[in-house]
Amino acid sequence: MIFFIELGKKLAEHRKKNGFSQRQLAKKLKISQQLLAAYELGQRRPHAFQLFKLSKILSVSVDDLLGL
Repeated sequence: MIFFIELGKKLAEHRKKNGFSQRQLAKKLKISQQLLAAYELGQRRPHAFQLFKLSKILSVSVDDLLGL
């Protein structure tokens, strides 16, 4: 569970650095804002393809999102 909380923190940090609101990023990912919020809170985990899409949209590696 700790891993997902850290992933969520990284996701929120990079989202903000790129100037996206949760709503804007969720729209780009074609998911609900509530699901994105759950990712950021560590309550849910994104699927691998969503991690890849996030890395492209946020211009960061998947490894960085995962804290590797």
